[in-house]
Amino acid sequence: MEKRNRIHIGPTGLIAKRSERKGIMKCPPSRAGAGNVRRPPSPLIPLLLIIAGAIAITVGVLQGEALVVLKKATLICLECIGLG
Repeated sequence: MEKRNRIHIGPTGLIAKRSERKGIMKCPPSRAGAGNVRRPPSPLIPLLLIIAGAIAITVGVLQGEALVVLKKATLICLECIGLG
């Protein structure tokens, strides 16, 4: 039977190769400082979601849905405490 190197995830979560015949863990070379600098994510998507939410709330208020939601919430609350 041929002995092969296997992938092992250590207690720190790092992936290391473990040689079965020697019992030695060999860690892959670090990529830190190799020019792999991550840019911060673009704030465009969260900004678009906030704008879409504000538009939806505005349309709902203009159509009078806020009063309907308030009436339903009041009815449910009164039913919960046994008054409705």
